[in-house]
Amino acid sequence: MLQDLEDISRELGQDFIAFGDSAYPLNRYMQRILKGPATGEGLTAWERRYNALMARFRIIVENVFAVCEQSWGILRDRHNLRLGNQAVGKLFPLAILFYNIRTILYGNNIVSYMGEDVLMDITLSEYLSFIIE
Repeated sequence: MLQDLEDISRELGQDFIAFGDSAYPLNRYMQRILKGPATGEGLTAWERRYNALMARFRIIVENVFAVCEQSWGILRDRHNLRLGNQAVGKLFPLAILFYNIRTILYGNNIVSYMGEDVLMDITLSEYLSFIIE
């Protein structure tokens, strides 16, 4: 995944950074919530501000996954999805694709949480042409 992020960044001419949980490494292409050192010392003011900002985006991503799970029952945990047994790697991206299409056409409440300025002004045909490339 890190190699993919690096390749995308090189192609775009700017860093493309993913945000994950604390299990992911902290480097140029992968960011995560910052934790205080084991010695018990706290985070700096900058680190606390960073965590607060990123928590807002994490909430959005988690809400999108929840909406997709509610909309497409096969994605629910009770189906005990496992990599290698089901096409999990295809199901979630497909659900996100449909979610994005629905958002472009009708909007959603997550956008209202963040404000309209976070949405790119994009048409459905522009979005689909970007996906197909």
